[in-house]
Amino acid sequence: MRVLVTRPEPGASRTAALLQARGHQPIVLPLTRTVPLAENDAANRSAGAYAVTSAAALRHWPAAGSGFQDGTVPLYAVGEATGKAAQDAGFADVRIGPGDGDGLAGMILSDVEAGRLQLSESAPLIYVAGRVRRSGFEAAIDAAKLPFRVVEAYDTEEISYSTDFLRKRILGDQPLAVLLYSQHGAAILFDRLSRIDALNTMKNSLFLCLSPQVAASVPASLRTQTHVAAAPNEADLLILLDALAATS
Repeated sequence: MRVLVTRPEPGASRTAALLQARGHQPIVLPLTRTVPLAENDAANRSAGAYAVTSAAALRHWPAAGSGFQDGTVPLYAVGEATGKAAQDAGFADVRIGPGDGDGLAGMILSDVEAGRLQLSESAPLIYVAGRVRRSGFEAAIDAAKLPFRVVEAYDTEEISYSTDFLRKRILGDQPLAVLLYSQHGAAILFDRLSRIDALNTMKNSLFLCLSPQVAASVPASLRTQTHVAAAPNEADLLILLDALAATS
């Protein structure tokens, strides 16, 4: 099955390799890139714990300051892939969440209530994140009155392509499926499709979303072809793709 991958690199290439190994034909078209942000004054020192909701945060963290100071401090990772990136970065105590920010916040609150995590104003939770992000994780932590600070390690920039290039890349060999990993990325994709008058052309394509929140970004005219992974991780997204490919 021809599958459009629009997530930023290096994730796009990793996904393409997984798709090829499963017998699919990836069409790689990153619509955004992540760029490191300069050092900021939200100190990532003296932490009681760290939290990250994307592997990009770990990749760009050194440019946002001095990086983590103590690899034995607990790090809460949103899911398996981010957890592996944290382990590769040298963290010894990686606690892996269920795949989304709301679930990760619930895990942290549970650990605090059970005494498995101690936070204070002098040793708060440090949330290392991108400038473009959903608010759910921070809102839940703030509502619980836990001390936390945010380190914005990277920003997300749109990649510009010419109309002719987009038409050739997307419509020249039209994908039968599109993988959508984030609300932001989905919004950009559908804006680009609208600009090249391709929304109607894509009515025979399947739109596979990492979560219900991502699916909410799909235009109403395409909702009948929209499917959501059983859990918010790439493994389940690809299982969904294989199942749909087998029945198409």
